[in-house]
Amino acid sequence: MTLVSRSFTIKRKPENPLNGNKPSIKKLLDYEAFCGINKASKVKQLLVEAFHLLKTRGENFQLIDVREPYEYQRANLGGKLIPLSQIDEQSGQIERNKKVIFHCEMGARSEQAIKQLEDRHGFIHLFNLQGGIKAYLDRFPNG
Repeated sequence: MTLVSRSFTIKRKPENPLNGNKPSIKKLLDYEAFCGINKASKVKQLLVEAFHLLKTRGENFQLIDVREPYEYQRANLGGKLIPLSQIDEQSGQIERNKKVIFHCEMGARSEQAIKQLEDRHGFIHLFNLQGGIKAYLDRFPNG
């Protein structure tokens, strides 16, 4: 194995928003805020490891995926698809007497769905899969 180094020169442009004459970008983007993830949320979170344990033990729970149909077709965990935009209209399909676990791609939309259902419909046994399907499949690639 050999190491190779290369150097190159990047020309500075006066209009560059990072290092130009009048930089307008002065700090990194707050990704969680950008995606609508509220760190101080009171929504009950379920770690992907705990969810995996529930699945492998065959525990009785309902799984709701609040993503869009095209996202569900790309990859899913076998849950019932109820897109966030339809959560109020389809709230009658959500169990009230057992644990219900919601997920989306990374956790923001499912958290929003839970807040809506708790505030508008009085649900209480709702959990958000922390990090969503992305975190779950990163940790458990074979489901």
